[in-house]
Amino acid sequence: MRAPVLVVVAACWTVAPPATAPTIAQAIVSPRPLDRAALERLRELSFDGFDRQPHLDSDASIEVRHVRAGSPRLYATATVVACRPGQPCRAFELHDTLLPELRDLADTVFEHGTQVRARPVTFVYQLAFLPMTGGHGAYSHAYSLYDDDGANRIRVVVQDADDPPASRDELRTRVPRETLEAIAKTMLDRYTRDWPHAR
Repeated sequence: MRAPVLVVVAACWTVAPPATAPTIAQAIVSPRPLDRAALERLRELSFDGFDRQPHLDSDASIEVRHVRAGSPRLYATATVVACRPGQPCRAFELHDTLLPELRDLADTVFEHGTQVRARPVTFVYQLAFLPMTGGHGAYSHAYSLYDDDGANRIRVVVQDADDPPASRDELRTRVPRETLEAIAKTMLDRYTRDWPHAR
């Protein structure tokens, strides 16, 4: 038996993403929206080394931030939306986690593509640094995964949330991309393990 093959199709640019970034629209056969009881179970998920901080809750959605204390500090934020009949269900935009002031920088890295896991999911990797000038600066180093089965949507964003770095190189190396990616995959797999469809 041949071993499974991981296929990655990626797009990469080092300038601003287009004004209208693509959204996620992947469907499988007969998906069902998560009910309130299922969302409440997902809201209570916890992960070793992270403090759980629910901070968005509605009848059809939850958002939970998992915080890794210490240095460097990390935020891992999971947003789950159940798309129920007759209710608005906005698709996630791929670049809405990147601040506008970082998008136009010449050395901003913004990659997105598809990873084949239980089924294809979309990933986004971003790295951007604006030095502190006149009391203002910004930075972002994050890895995100998006999954959408036509009835339920999830986004998991894992980001460096520590104090502002002194340089872009410090930001890039203090939490490696591979670490951000591994945490995002672990959390996405756990959040979607019990969804009401075959994965």
